[in-house]
Amino acid sequence: MFFNLTFEGKTVTYPETDNYALLIPWNTDSVKTALETSAKEQLDANVIKDGNESLDNVTSNLTLPSNLNRYGGKYKYATVTWQSSDPSHLEISDDLRKGGADAFYNPYLGKVYRDKQEHTVVLTALITNPSTDVSITRTYTVTIAPLSDSELNQSLDKMNAVLSCYTADKLTDMASKKKLDTSAVDNDIQLVIPKNVVTKSELSAINYGEYWDYWNYKFSVTSSDTDLIEINSFRGYVYRPLGESSSADKKVTLTVRMTSKENPNLYVTKNIDVTVKHLTREEINAQLALMDKAKENYASGLLGDNSDIYSVIDSLSPYREIVWNSDKSSVDFVRNHSDIQGTGIKVDELPGWESQEDWRLFHTSNKDLLSNETLILNETPNDDTFVKINSVLSDESLGKYYNKFKDAKNFDKEALAKFKQLYKQPVSAYLLVLGKNNYTDDYAEMSVETKAQLFSSKLASFKLENDKPISVTFSLLGLDGKTLISKVNVDSFTKGATVFDVFKKMIADNNMYFSAVGSYVSSINNLSEKQYGPNSGWMYSVDGVFVNSYMNAQELNGNENIVVMYVRDYTKANTSMLDDSKNNGSGNGSNSDSSNSGGNSSASNQNGNSSSSSKSSSKKASGQNKSKTTDSKDKSENTDNKSDSSNDSKDAEDSNDASPKSASADGSVISAQEENAQTQSKNNTKNVIIITVCAVIVLLLVLALILYARKKRKQD
Repeated sequence: MFFNLTFEGKTVTYPETDNYALLIPWNTDSVKTALETSAKEQLDANVIKDGNESLDNVTSNLTLPSNLNRYGGKYKYATVTWQSSDPSHLEISDDLRKGGADAFYNPYLGKVYRDKQEHTVVLTALITNPSTDVSITRTYTVTIAPLSDSELNQSLDKMNAVLSCYTADKLTDMASKKKLDTSAVDNDIQLVIPKNVVTKSELSAINYGEYWDYWNYKFSVTSSDTDLIEINSFRGYVYRPLGESSSADKKVTLTVRMTSKENPNLYVTKNIDVTVKHLTREEINAQLALMDKAKENYASGLLGDNSDIYSVIDSLSPYREIVWNSDKSSVDFVRNHSDIQGTGIKVDELPGWESQEDWRLFHTSNKDLLSNETLILNETPNDDTFVKINSVLSDESLGKYYNKFKDAKNFDKEALAKFKQLYKQPVSAYLLVLGKNNYTDDYAEMSVETKAQLFSSKLASFKLENDKPISVTFSLLGLDGKTLISKVNVDSFTKGATVFDVFKKMIADNNMYFSAVGSYVSSINNLSEKQYGPNSGWMYSVDGVFVNSYMNAQELNGNENIVVMYVRDYTKANTSMLDDSKNNGSGNGSNSDSSNSGGNSSASNQNGNSSSSSKSSSKKASGQNKSKTTDSKDKSENTDNKSDSSNDSKDAEDSNDASPKSASADGSVISAQEENAQTQSKNNTKNVIIITVCAVIVLLLVLALILYARKKRKQD
C-alpha cells in the first residue's frame, strides 16, 4: 500500500523504501517567522527593563528571559542567550539559573554597575530553535544612568569609613606572629583578612550597622616595589635589600583597595608605608651555618623511638622544620604545623612530586618496607636491610631569594651563590632496618661507632648498588606500531627512577610534547586517547609485559626494556601485541612466554592502580584489563591520590567487569592463587565485622549492668 502526500505543490510517496520512514523537512522560513513573532512579544523592552522606567534610564538590574514559549507557556521551543558590549557596566549573569533542573528555564540577570558617568551598552539576544538550529537576533540599546553625587558619596563614605580601620597595626610579622614593625620589616607580612578589617568596637564607632558584611567587599593589596615586597593573596613576601647599614633600608608603599562586589565600579583605596630592613652578610652566613647543622642532623631527627640509624625497629618520625635550640649548640625539630617558626630550615617539596603524587617531602628507596612521606615501617624484614631517604631543605626566610633573583642580570653574584646554598639542597639518610630477631640485648648495648664498623661493608655495597647509574631501553610506537622513537639506551638515571622519568626525558630529547594528568598520558604529539575509538589510547610495557600501575609508580632497577605504544583497543592489548612489539625491538622473550603461560601477569594499562606494586615488572600484576579510556572524572579521582583501599576496590570491580577468571584466548588471566586470595580477603572482612558487632553488644551489656548496679545502690 502506498500513500501520496502533497504539500505546496510537492508530492511525496509513502512508503517509497522498505524502512517505512517518511522524513518531512522543516520549513525554516516558517520557523524563523514564528521566532520573530514570539521574540517581539516576549522580548519586548518593557519585559526586560524589569523595575526600571525604561531602557533609556537604567538604574537597577534587568531581567533577561532564557526561553521563549508557545501554547500558553507550556512548551519551550526556543532558547535565548545574551551578550553585552560592556560587561563592566552591564554584566550577563546566570545567578538565577543555578540549582535544580527547573532553574534552566529561569531568566538571566543583567547586573547593572553604575558610576559617576553615563554609559551606553548594546544588548544582543540570540534566539535559537534547537530542533532546526534556526536563529535570529535582536538588539537593545541600554543607557546606564550615572550615580548622583549624593548616591556616590553615600556609598564611598561608607566604604572609606571601613577602610580607615585597615591600619598598619593590624599587619603581622609572619615569623614572630607579633604586630609588624613597619619601620624595620625583616620577615614576610601577614596582611589583614577581610573579616578582621573591622572590630566590633570600630563597627560601632563608624556607625556602620549591627554587623560587618565583609563578604560583600573585596580587599586587594599591591606593592610599589615587587623586588622588595611581592603580594600573593594575603601574604607579602619580603625580599630585603643587601647592605651593611640602615642607609640600605628601602621604603615601600602598600596600596589597599576595597571594592564593592555588588558594584565593582565602586572602590576606595589607602596607602600604608613600610620600611624594609637591609640584609647583612652576617645574617646570610648565620643561615648557612644553620643549613649545615640541619644537613648534619637530618637523619637523627627522623629516628623517633629508634635508638640510632643502625637500629630501626619502629616507624620513623618525619618533621617540618629545623631550628636552632636555645643556645644554638644544636638544633630542634618542629613536627607540628602550628609550631613552625618560619625562620628555620624547612623540609621543602621534592622536585617532580606533583606528577609522582606518592611523596612530597620524604622519598624512600624501598616504599614497601618504609613508606614514602609518612615513613611508617610496614613490616620487619627477614634480613637487615638498608633504606635511603631523600629530601630537599630550604631556608624559610632566604631560600626564596635564589628562586626570585637567579635570572636577574644585576644581582650581587656572591650573595646569589649563597642563596643557592639555601634553596632546595638535597640531603639523604641511610638507615638500617633490622631483620627479625636481630635486635638483641647485646646489639642494643653496642655503640653507634661499633655498629657503623660492623655494617660498613654492607652499607658500601648498598650505596654502590642504589646510587649507581642504571641503563634501560626505551621506544615509542604510534598508531598501528609506527615508530616514533626508535629503541634507544637511556643511562642518565639511578635505581629507583620511574618509567615516567624516562618517558619525560625521551619526549623532551626528541622535541615532542604530551598531555597528562599526573602521569596518565592522554596525548602525545596530538595523537590522543579515544581518537580512534572509545578504547583507543596510550599504554606501556616493561620487558614485554603490560604493567598494572601508573608510569610514576613503576620504579626501575636497571636493564628494563620500556615500550610506550598507542593502541586502537586496550581490550585487545594481549600477548599478540607483545609479540608485535618484539618485532619493533621492544620485547623480552622470557617475560612474554610467562604471560602466555598464564602465570605472572596480564595486559593492563598506564591508568592502573597507583598503589599497585611497582618494584619491578616481574612482580605479579593484579590481572585486570582496566579501561584506559575512562572519563576525565575517573582520571582526576585517580590523580588526586585516592586511598589504597578505594583504589583496590575500584580495581576489583574493573577486574570483575573486564577480565575472565581463568586463562583465555587473549592471554588475560587471574590465577587460582589470586582468586583464593580475594575469597580469603572477603572472609577475613566478614569475620572482622562479626567480631566487632559482638564486642559492641558485650560492651553495651556491661554498661547496662554498671548502670543497674549504681541505681540499685542509690535505692538501698
